[in-house]
Amino acid sequence: MFAKPLEPSEQSEVAQWLRPAEAPLFWGQQVADQRHGLETARKIAARFPGDVELIRAGLLHDVGKREARLSAVGRTFATLAGLAKLPLTTRFRLYRDHGPVGATALAALDAEDLVIAFASLHPGGPPPGMAADRWQVLLDADDD
Repeated sequence: MFAKPLEPSEQSEVAQWLRPAEAPLFWGQQVADQRHGLETARKIAARFPGDVELIRAGLLHDVGKREARLSAVGRTFATLAGLAKLPLTTRFRLYRDHGPVGATALAALDAEDLVIAFASLHPGGPPPGMAADRWQVLLDADDD
């Protein structure tokens, strides 16, 4: 199934949460990743409408995937190859490592610590000192 591009109203919804410097990261993602980020952010916003940092962490957590430039089929092969412990091409490694790749890009734009950490570490546990309850909200919203 193919993801629908975001409608103008959805683009406006995303824009209310994005900082201007982050827009190229978000809009440079594949449509499916944009939609997933929006759906994740919406789940968080429904529970915590005023917690923009939490919402932004959900919105931006997969921005590192854009660097791999893989199709849906390529992503499937990258995932399977990783699980099978096969040698990975550069693009497959970028996809596997999309969390740290995205976190580096977000850190360069001075994103909040929670936004950077969730991009880097999801779907794992929180880094030391990070509130476990807020982290769990993010994991629950990112239920692929």
